[in-house]
Amino acid sequence: MDIQQLTNAVDAYGGNVSGATGDAAQRRGRANGAGATPQGDTVQVSQDGQLLSVARKAAQEAPDVRAEKVARLRAQVADGTYARDSRLIAAALVREESALFTI
Repeated sequence: MDIQQLTNAVDAYGGNVSGATGDAAQRRGRANGAGATPQGDTVQVSQDGQLLSVARKAAQEAPDVRAEKVARLRAQVADGTYARDSRLIAAALVREESALFTI
């Protein structure tokens, strides 16, 4: 396929694909009853959407590993003082993954 053929197709739309300029645009605007300033698309983001964006940005900037917690747990494991409660661990797993237990 020859790229030159594609560039010639753009001229079929008045020479400017992104928007007409000059006299042709003014003639079209008058013919359509449009004003001198073109209206573009607008986007309104809800407060929930803005909050989600802020939360996502904060999560992306947070470190993946909490180094101070890892160091503290390593020290507890090394000196034998690390204690875990299997009931609390099981309860947390059930609470977080409750969807797995629905029928």
